[in-house]
Amino acid sequence: MTPMKEVEYLSTGVSSSQDNWDNHNSLPTNTNPHYLKVIQKIEELKKKVDIEIAIAEREGRIATPVEIKEKIETKVPKLLVKNLRK
Repeated sequence: MTPMKEVEYLSTGVSSSQDNWDNHNSLPTNTNPHYLKVIQKIEELKKKVDIEIAIAEREGRIATPVEIKEKIETKVPKLLVKNLRK
């Protein structure tokens, strides 16, 4: 029996109807009214995940999906930090 793969999901902040979602590719269809926004958010999240994995590797450890999700979701948005400095 194959062990279950640990999975975590990161929210894009946009929902989609089944009609506007491609389950096979796990992406919105180009008919989705928020297509570009969702694609951009997915790419942004992928970059953040890659950064967290690289940091863990540099520290000689393995980053778990739960750890990565917590770090990405708890980072303070740059715009908020910029506004707080004013």
